[in-house]
Amino acid sequence: MSFNNSFPPERMYPNAELSPEEYELFVLNYFRKTYPFAEIAHREDIVGFDGKRQT
Repeated sequence: MSFNNSFPPERMYPNAELSPEEYELFVLNYFRKTYPFAEIAHREDIVGFDGKRQT
């Protein structure tokens, strides 16, 4: 598709400048600043020999 005829227009949705990990940390820090009295946990999936767990 050409730049002018694509839908949605590519100029409205530029490429992301953050990696997924950077975005995750950005959002985490944003919520910590916005809601200082809330407990906010960062969760990750840990893959082990006996399966996958969320920490």
